[in-house]
Amino acid sequence: MKNFNLFIFGSILTLLVSCDSTDTTNNVQTNNLEKIVTLTTYSDNPTYNTKNIKRYANFEVVSDSTFNNQDQFIYRTVITTNGLTKIIKTYLNTGEVSEHREENYDSQGRLIGRHTYEPISALFFTYVYNDDGTVTSKYYNDLDNQTTTFRTFTKNTDGLIYKNNYSYYDFNTGQTVNIEDIASSQGQILLSNNYSGTVTMYQYYPNPMPANLQKSENELNNLIVMGNELRYLAYNGNSYFKANDSDITTFNSANYKTYYKSVYTNTAVTPNTTMTTEKFYYYN
Repeated sequence: MKNFNLFIFGSILTLLVSCDSTDTTNNVQTNNLEKIVTLTTYSDNPTYNTKNIKRYANFEVVSDSTFNNQDQFIYRTVITTNGLTKIIKTYLNTGEVSEHREENYDSQGRLIGRHTYEPISALFFTYVYNDDGTVTSKYYNDLDNQTTTFRTFTKNTDGLIYKNNYSYYDFNTGQTVNIEDIASSQGQILLSNNYSGTVTMYQYYPNPMPANLQKSENELNNLIVMGNELRYLAYNGNSYFKANDSDITTFNSANYKTYYKSVYTNTAVTPNTTMTTEKFYYYN
């Protein structure tokens, strides 16, 4: 496994320094996905333009690389697995590791633990899946040797997490505040969530997401418990989230994104300024 991982990393360093001819195609098959290239442009400051390349193996991302407007490598995330442990490392263009975290899964693919080694964190998170349909999130603090219950998630009858409960101590009032976040869903689609009285609605594009981009029920739950909020089911779930009515997204015949456009006008300055963000997607 070690030699294989080194081979992957060396190959990525060699292959991703420039776009090859397949970067400008949309030759993606339903039962396969090797690479997604995303070119992002900003009308107000083209120096912020980027190219992102995600490479896949067995429908999972194994590398995620970003380049600047001069096609120079900025950083790269490499994902490897060792048994039921997923190892995620992000490298800067200097070769330094800017982030190193590990995630532990059970045989069903459910997240059961995670820890960040770089930047250094004293917190070790664990997740327990209880018989009553709840998931208990706890963290162990290596500094004081204390274990704290962080979140309690509850699954619906379909096995998808729909409720998130936690509490915290408000030093201003001297009281413990209890927070409850409840989702309203249609199947696996998050329609809205009520976060202690504040309701947020979500909308999506009508295009169905291709099967090889979709996540299993356990993977969707992993998004929520790792992000600690229900809204991640909308942003990264099995439907194409639409942030604003004015946003434009086009799809090819296989329902993969090909283009995205968002226009933002800053009315807080005089004269007003407008920024157009565009994304171009290519597949292989």
